[in-house]
Amino acid sequence: MVGNAFAEMFVPTPNVYRLRGDSLEPVAQEAKVDLLAVDNCVDDKFVAVGYDVVLHEPRAFLISDGVKSLEWKGGGVYLSALAIHPSGELGIVATSHPSGSKDRLSFAYLCTPERVDTIYEAVGYGFVCASWSPRGDKALLLASRSARTYNV
Repeated sequence: MVGNAFAEMFVPTPNVYRLRGDSLEPVAQEAKVDLLAVDNCVDDKFVAVGYDVVLHEPRAFLISDGVKSLEWKGGGVYLSALAIHPSGELGIVATSHPSGSKDRLSFAYLCTPERVDTIYEAVGYGFVCASWSPRGDKALLLASRSARTYNV
């Protein structure tokens, strides 16, 4: 489970927790990063995406017993939605931007371990949610003003 909390000096800081029984155990704390989406991947690990609230750069993390930073090439995007394919071999990552940015572009990416391909661009609104069908043959992206489905 990921979420935001106000830590030192009221800076939004995500906290990563593991649910064990009926209690939440802290796993890690990533300073000054807003984590907006998380999904299960392989071997009881999770991927989380968000952005650095100070530098306004995208951030991605692999979470197991700790948190490992993943490289995201390219800047100027706020990673806001994530869905790992049921096979665990690929995923969709989508972006958003601060409200009031009516002319900014948002993107949806299809990601594999080898490459990241842009599959959709949106102007004036951002993506808020992504999901795969149970069979993994379709993906759904929800945005603040539209929904898109993709056959994979």
